[in-house]
Amino acid sequence: MKLFVKKILILGLLLLFMTLVLNYIGIKAGNIYKDGAALVCETKRNMVRSGEVSYEKGKNNVLFLGTSRILAGIVPTYFDRLSKGKTFSYNLALPALPISSSYFVLRDYLGKNPPPEYVVMELKISRCKKCTLLNYYALQGHSGVNEIASLFMNLKNKAIILNYFFPFKMYKFFTFRYFFDGIFRPAKMSEIIEKNRGILTHMKEDRGYYYIEEQAVTEEDLLELEFAKRKRSTMEKGVVYDPFTDPYVKKFFDLTFEKKIKVLLIQPVFREQQSLQYEEMPPQFASILKRYSHVYMAKEGWKMKFFERHLFADPTHLNKEGSLCYTREIFAEFNEVFPGNTSLNKE
Repeated sequence: MKLFVKKILILGLLLLFMTLVLNYIGIKAGNIYKDGAALVCETKRNMVRSGEVSYEKGKNNVLFLGTSRILAGIVPTYFDRLSKGKTFSYNLALPALPISSSYFVLRDYLGKNPPPEYVVMELKISRCKKCTLLNYYALQGHSGVNEIASLFMNLKNKAIILNYFFPFKMYKFFTFRYFFDGIFRPAKMSEIIEKNRGILTHMKEDRGYYYIEEQAVTEEDLLELEFAKRKRSTMEKGVVYDPFTDPYVKKFFDLTFEKKIKVLLIQPVFREQQSLQYEEMPPQFASILKRYSHVYMAKEGWKMKFFERHLFADPTHLNKEGSLCYTREIFAEFNEVFPGNTSLNKE
């Protein structure tokens, strides 16, 4: 009996050791081969917690929050030029992630800085069942056990906890590629590392804006083919739902109210003919505006925005010209709600 228990303990320790090794190698491989959006997500969150993303005194500080449509849509340096230097803005949008991640990144920011005067954000509610992208991207640069525990407690899907304790599950294909390139194509690995360094350098220079170049379709024939595949999406236009079914909606807006941060809700951009236009303000926006006096929306800010195809790099994300056009539209809404943008004192 003692011998049997001893064998079980030895086997358990070996399995634990193998798991730790696989996780270590998986994370190391992931840091090289994960897509640009994941690299940007992790780096942004680390920058916020380190204080590298900082408050600018003497300016109206603006944070942009949302998904990859905002990440690749709003250029902070251009927004500040449009305000004639009255604002200092940073794009803290994260790929594919709902308001829960906006909540955590804002908390991280407030841990190092005074509250910004404004937050401009896309309202992205988590109502997914599988939450595939959330389970992947939410682990990129997360703030630790407390954040993961909060997500585990508040999300219906619990798979994120498995990815947290066993990251090799997310990075297994990267691990195989890591071994292959390490043995047969070391130059290729070095090339990818250098490319990643360039992505992050540009993202930092652009204050969080990231043109998602790796997904861009540039050849005209391929571009037409890609857009033809998705002439119209199954977007949830007209679907009525209560945004407060996502607990992080209340958490986020309670936090901004407590810190006296003015919040402007905006809509992202979609391709022409991708969906029909709203006929009136969606109830999810109206319920938030009714409940919180510090949350605003431009007169027609609830309407979906549509751009021509030539302003998109892929069927979802804007190209650089498109992002400048979108930034101008968002600045116009910002200036409509907060005209002049000259007062540095909160009401």
